[in-house]
Formats: sequence, C-alpha cells, structure tokens
Amino acid sequence: MSEERQVIDLGGSDSEDEDLRIAIALSLGQDPGSRRTNTPRKHETIDLTLDDESPAAGDTAGPSRPSGEDTQVRDQPVPAVMTTSTSASQQSDTPTASQALATGLSALGLDRKKMEEERLARLAQRKRKASLEAPAPYSSLDTRSTQIPRMLGDEGIFSHSKGRGDKNDTGSLTPAVKASSRGMDSSGASHGSTWGLANAVEKSVSDSTHSNSNRILPPRSSPTSHQVQTLPYPRGVIKKTWIYPSYPRAGDDVKIEEVLQKDILELAVISSFQWDEDWMLSKIDISRTKLYLIAFAKSEAQKNEMRNNVPKSRIRFCFPAMQAVGAMHSKLMLLKYEGYLRVVVPTGNFMSYDWGETGTMENMVFLIDLPKFKNTEERDAVQGGGLGSFGEDLVYFLMAQGVDPLLINSLRSYDFSETRRYGFVHTIVGSHTTDEAWKRTGYPGLGRAVAALGLASSDPIELDYVKVSDDDVLDHVRVYYPSERTIVTSKGGRDGAGTICFQEKWWKASGFPREVLRDCRSRREGVVMHSKVAFVGRGGGRRGWMYLGSGNLSESAWGRLTREKAGGGVRLNCRNWECGVIFPVESSLAGGDSWEAFEKAVPVPMVVPGERFGMPGSEGGLVPWFN
Repeated sequence: MSEERQVIDLGGSDSEDEDLRIAIALSLGQDPGSRRTNTPRKHETIDLTLDDESPAAGDTAGPSRPSGEDTQVRDQPVPAVMTTSTSASQQSDTPTASQALATGLSALGLDRKKMEEERLARLAQRKRKASLEAPAPYSSLDTRSTQIPRMLGDEGIFSHSKGRGDKNDTGSLTPAVKASSRGMDSSGASHGSTWGLANAVEKSVSDSTHSNSNRILPPRSSPTSHQVQTLPYPRGVIKKTWIYPSYPRAGDDVKIEEVLQKDILELAVISSFQWDEDWMLSKIDISRTKLYLIAFAKSEAQKNEMRNNVPKSRIRFCFPAMQAVGAMHSKLMLLKYEGYLRVVVPTGNFMSYDWGETGTMENMVFLIDLPKFKNTEERDAVQGGGLGSFGEDLVYFLMAQGVDPLLINSLRSYDFSETRRYGFVHTIVGSHTTDEAWKRTGYPGLGRAVAALGLASSDPIELDYVKVSDDDVLDHVRVYYPSERTIVTSKGGRDGAGTICFQEKWWKASGFPREVLRDCRSRREGVVMHSKVAFVGRGGGRRGWMYLGSGNLSESAWGRLTREKAGGGVRLNCRNWECGVIFPVESSLAGGDSWEAFEKAVPVPMVVPGERFGMPGSEGGLVPWFN
C-alpha cells in the first residue's frame, strides 16, 4: 500500500503527546500499551508554512540532485558504544513495534532502571529546592543573566571532557568512542555516528513535566504584527559568539539563546558536525519546537536505529550521502517563527564550548531574518517565484543533501530580497564532472559567487584567512593559525584546543609555504578562535569581501580540480559537506596593514597583521600549535 503524504501541522497534535508518552514508557521498561487506532500512520512531510494555501503550494522544489555526484553511502567509523549485545527482542523473528523501539533504545546502551532512579532523585531534589525558594522568572533571552556553564557528557555518545576536542572538530570523545575512532579515514575525519538522543529526550520531557509544577510557564504565544515587521536582523549581520563570563557585551556578539529564541521557535532545521544532545535540548523546547537534523550515519541500519530512538513527530533526520573519506562538516540553521524565517550560518558546531559557554573558545555567525509573504500575489510581485542567487544556491545545496523537497519548496514563501547582496557558497560531496556541477560547488563555486556579486578581480588581492586546520595552503596570502604559545597561555590551555589541528610533518615539508603563516590571537585575550573566515581586500577604493562558514583552508573543504587523461574532461572531487556566506564590504581599504573598511563593517576577531612564525630548527622562534 502506498503511503499517503501529509504536511505536519506545526501547531501540534495528539499524536505528538502519544509519541512522547510511548518513548517515556519504553525508557522506563514499561509496556506503553496503545491508544491509537489501527489506521496506518501517514508519511509526514515537514513544511516551513502553516497553511495549505501558502505561496509554496504548486511550486517546483528546485534543481535536481547534481549529476556526477557519488550518492553511495560508504562505511564510516562506528562508535564502540553501538556494539552492544543482542537482546531477546532482536532475536525474535516477529518483534512487536514496542519491542522494536525498546531494542533501539537498548542499542544506545541505556540503563532504564538507572534512568528511573536518576529521574526520581532529580524529582526529590527539585521538591526540596522548591520548598526553600520561589520559582525563578521564565526568560530565555535575558542577556543580563549569568548562566553557569557546564560541560555536558554524563550521557549520550558525544561526551566531552575539559572542552578538549579531537582532530578535525571531533571533540574529546568518551573512552569507548575514542577507542573505536582510531584508524579513522585518511582525512582524520570522524563522526559521532549514532545519537544517545533517546536518553536526552526522556530527560528533557521528564524535567519539563516535573519542573512545570514548580513554576508558572507563559502561555504559548505568537509575535505581534509589530514584532514580525520589526525583525532583529532584516538586512543580515555578522557577529562573534558571546563568551562567558569575562567580556562585557559591546553589541558585536550573540548568545545561542538569542539565535534560537526558544520561546517562539516553531521549527529548527540544524546541520552540524558535532552535537551535544543534552545541551541542545536545554536550548530548544521540543514540546513546542520540531527538529529536522541534518547529520551523519554510517549505514541504512544505523539511520533506522537513530530514527527509532526519537519521537517521530518531534524529531526527524536527514542523512547526506558520504564517500569513504570525508566529513559531514557543514554548519547551518533554518529557524522558523510565525511570520519570518531566520537563516544562520555559524562557524561552530552545536556544542556548548563553540558558543562561548566554557569561556575558552569563540566562533562567528551570520544571521538574516526573512519575512514571510502574505500571499502568492505578493511573492510573485517581489521575486517572481525566484529566490535570487543566494536562495537558489541554498536550495541547490539542500537538495543535494537530500533534505525533504516540500520543506525546501516552502522556502519560497519567504522574501529573500535582502540576501541579494550576499552569496551562499557550498561544497557538495562527490565527483562532479558536468559544467553545472563542478562550476557551482567547492572553490569553483566560490569564484562563481564572488563574480556574481561583482567582486571578481584580475589584479592582485590581499587575502587574510583564519582557519583551524590545514593540509595545503596557497601562496600570496596571510594564513592565521595559533602558535603553541597562544594555546598554552589561553584560558583553556592545551586541553581547550583539541579541535584546532595542524600536523608538524606539513610544517616541516620542504614545499610548505611557511612564510604565509601568522599567529592567530583573538582580540578577546585568552580565548582560542575556532572561526573559519577570510578577508579579501582589493585596494583602490574597490569593494572587498569576507567569507564566513564551515570550510577550513584545505582540499577536503574546497575540493580538488583535475583534468581526466582520457577525453580531457574536468572533474572536481569533494570530500566534505561545507557551506558559508560571502559578505561584501563597501569601499574596501583593507589588505596588508589597512583594515579600516573591515573594522567598520564586521567584528574582526583576530589581532592583525599577526606575528610571523620562526623557521623549523631556529631557536627562539614562534612555533605553530601541532595537534
């Protein structure tokens, strides 16, 4: 029987409560029973709009998946936490639906008895606390509050200790996961390939259920028409991430709470290389917000296991195709509110330390708010059904990742007019051979976007690139990378720089252009930079531009362009999924020692021009941080 497609009603439904009820019951080892009829469950499709008569209806979803892309999912390292013993329900020839979901929870190594003991302990602690103090006011956007951060890692496979990350942004994994991560692919990439999210969801639901008895929650509200019209970031902005707790706020930083606005967030589409499930669920209220997570999975079996371990009406996954070597490294958020859509491109992952909550590391983020059209006529009058180059490249990227077509199509219900001054750039995993494919992604796609914005130049340019890993660099640029001295004297020390990686063998290689490297020191003293940004000055009063995104200065991030011996065709091979934005800077005087135009337009994060490194073997010279 063919499945019937249904647009999810973002206003909520009884089926959502039922999913949560079953998930909680199973996590406690109880029989959830069934309150549902035998009607087959419909295949649900997420839409960014609420009504059937939205401008998205009837539109095409955009370009098909780029030709020449390798769509085969290859093997990737699997965390050891997944290698659990086979349960009785797995051995059964005809397991029930309840047994299947319980098995999925068991596969994540969850101790349901222990979880219940911990839940009761938490409840008792809350009751004691409630008898001693009044309930705190409910506010997730109070920038005056001083939340004490903690490194979450007690549960879930993406545990971290001391804020230290492993190579290529992997974080400091638990011993079990770290053991299985040895012998990674040649790029050094690894993925947290399965989620301990069922446990985190159970905790979130349980905490919410019991804490609600001790405080008054505001009614589920919608923004007023004035609030919708007065968007926080209508023209787009670049900010640094907030740093706890030492640095006064000067208007150039942003907290994760201010990005997400959890009290009014209806749907969050999130792509990340690393995840902290507990931390994520502390920042997003899944009782009112649906999640669509673009993540990595090793195999079809693992995809199914991840899907079965979350409430299906609240959390859904998209798993982009991967090659044998590479990483799902892109970082992107599409945040839906009533009346507008927020597009967020951060340089950091969905981790507490990447958003400044440990006070040791900083990132940068691009944000823009796009108002929703009132009707189809208004949309057609403004953009004629098109999204402009920024929106169309975003659609092209999401289609390549395999995001739900209806969700992509519903982007056309929003006004992308203010994105016309920016470029959206990406790297799509695969081997691209057609002109349409290889010219539109990787570093050829970067050049295409720069040219489309009128920023191309045949004259010499000044390029300053901040990156956190490297396997090849270009001449005639200044590449900012931290020295060992900068890391050791930082607030996090050596343990806080695990996601900053560069190998000593590259530095000592005879052909490596060591003269282009500069020490990367944050202007916020003692903070390590995880930002991936580039500043391009053209001189002569002409516009410069800035790149901000997930891409390091590496072949894995931007691709390798070759010409085939047989036939002379062009081929672009890309290992990673990446994305970012081009942010033009008017009347640029930047380049070399002059940063005036950039300073006026964006928060330049590093000390410029940066101290040079010493040559290998020299005494007393500055040495790069090797990891």
